[in-house]
Amino acid sequence: MKTQEIKPCPFCGESADLEQCSPHPPHDQLFMIGCPHCDFSLASGPVGIGWVNGATAAITAWNTRDGICE
Repeated sequence: MKTQEIKPCPFCGESADLEQCSPHPPHDQLFMIGCPHCDFSLASGPVGIGWVNGATAAITAWNTRDGICE
C-alpha cells in the first residue's frame, strides 16, 4: 500500500513531517502533520488539538486544508 504524499507547508513551502503522538496505546493511533521549518501545525483535529486518528487521516486533513491559497 502506497503512503499518501504530504503537501509542503502552505506558509513557507518547505516539506512537512508526520508526527506520531506516542508509540504506546491508546495514543499510538494519533498523528499530526507539522512544519519543522516555520513551526506551523494543523491546529484542529477530531480528537484534539492537531491530533488526528490515523496517519492517513492526518495526511488527508493536512493536504485538504480549506481556505489556504497554494
